[in-house]
Amino acid sequence: ERECMHTALPCCSEDPAPTCAMGAGGALPTDSFTTARAAKNSPLGDYATLYVGKWHLGDLWDKKIPDMHPTWRVSNPGLVGFDQWIATQA
Repeated sequence: ERECMHTALPCCSEDPAPTCAMGAGGALPTDSFTTARAAKNSPLGDYATLYVGKWHLGDLWDKKIPDMHPTWRVSNPGLVGFDQWIATQA
């Protein structure tokens, strides 16, 4: 079984966790505890965070295209704790 890279919770199975993008209607919930938030709350200091890559956890922005992923919500690395991000829609 695969796990979500950002939350380490079960994902992409027949019954995905509600905190996984697939279990949350196509977007990572914005209140998820992510690797970015762990780095920001580290006892060693407030680390700056960067996400680079394909974003498989929801639509990066509201595209307003009729019938395109009608149940997917907007989700991007900035909404889940990353300070900077460069991502492509997967």
